[in-house]
Amino acid sequence: MLRGEVPPLRRAPAPGGARWAGRVNPRWAGAALCRRLRLTLDRLVTRAGMARRKRYAVAASGEWVDEEEGRRRLPAGEVHAWEPGRNETVCGLSLSRSRLARFSHVPWTDTIPESGGAADRVRRLCPRCASVAGRAGTGARPGWRRVNPRP
Repeated sequence: MLRGEVPPLRRAPAPGGARWAGRVNPRWAGAALCRRLRLTLDRLVTRAGMARRKRYAVAASGEWVDEEEGRRRLPAGEVHAWEPGRNETVCGLSLSRSRLARFSHVPWTDTIPESGGAADRVRRLCPRCASVAGRAGTGARPGWRRVNPRP
């Protein structure tokens, strides 16, 4: 190299060093690692053509306590399907503005009157939520299916 000549630029190593390229870096901790792995798993599942089944919980206009089952809080009144982690029901109602109580421990299928379960004091199932979240039981219709698809 001659005097006054600028040395060639070198590429900076990958964050965490070259040995971590393409693998999980141990500096990712706890929640960030879980979030990253869950997103990766979701991408793989949807690419494989398998849709991840959503788990719907319950939001209701009232509540009651079942003394027989160890003081368990259960829904009453009008019942809506709700995805935990969201602030609205499946049909689009805001939980806080509608003053709906959340029951994350009660699955949607338990509030259907034919199922028994937590449906003792349920007066009305939201029809829009029932069409999205599904209705299990004897009166349930099969899901929509194309009979004669176009080529």
